[in-house]
Amino acid sequence: MANLSKNTRGAILITLGALCFASNDVILKSFANELPWQQPVLLRSIIGTFFLLLLALTVEGRKSTKELLVLFQDKYCALRIICEALATVLWVSSLMKITLASAISINQSLPVFLMLGGVFFFKEKISWRRKLAAIISFVGVLLIIQPWSTNYTIWVLISLLSALAMATRDLATKAIPEHFPTFYITMLSMVGITIVILPFALLGQWMTMDGVAWLKIVSAAILISFAFLFTIIGTRLGEMSFLAIFRYTSLVWGMLFSLTFFNERLDFNTTLGATLILFAGIYMVFREQKLTGNL
Repeated sequence: MANLSKNTRGAILITLGALCFASNDVILKSFANELPWQQPVLLRSIIGTFFLLLLALTVEGRKSTKELLVLFQDKYCALRIICEALATVLWVSSLMKITLASAISINQSLPVFLMLGGVFFFKEKISWRRKLAAIISFVGVLLIIQPWSTNYTIWVLISLLSALAMATRDLATKAIPEHFPTFYITMLSMVGITIVILPFALLGQWMTMDGVAWLKIVSAAILISFAFLFTIIGTRLGEMSFLAIFRYTSLVWGMLFSLTFFNERLDFNTTLGATLILFAGIYMVFREQKLTGNL
């Protein structure tokens, strides 16, 4: 992997992050008829915080309170933490009300926001091939969402707002100084989610859980932790306008999991759309490797 370009390494990490996010979503969605959404999210965040702290101490060593406060004082790091917490609340609350396939499909507006952000905020150049790949991916998204035949609800709008919050989070991540420790940024993001979710959980109903439920929550905590890590590292490595298209891979994972775990059948338009998205992503990787001479 060391011989690959930064963009390609970033793309691989973003794709792995998307897989972890989708797997986490499956677990949270399984609680829809069992627990109020605040309970598993809060427990997941608490466990994830300790898991990330352990990783941070192992990989990056112990940091003083002063060093951690510096992270909070950086405007981009602070913005990332706030947007991560906001995106989580919006995303999970909408996920519990609409199908996994619909939620992930709507979330595919995220790559468009990221590509535009890369151009406007980071002055990245977009070649006609990237533009074409982005257009093909967006056509794939439209085929899946089918806005001309879908009756939207408030939860669809909330899901869309979560995508906007996620895009702002990732743009802020890209702007964080390179010397800031990735593992501690990730851990503090999880702390932010815990703080925001706590009042929702305290105000809601608290229910007892069996061993299977606890196992699922621990699994979700580990998955979301690696999802955050892969996404942050990948985002800091590559160009936003290049990496944005690989956010669409979450749609492919989501569709596969929707079919496997929730029996949400894929129609022709959905299958065609997912194929276009996958094709565009693979093309971008091979094109990048050819340009850098690492193919």
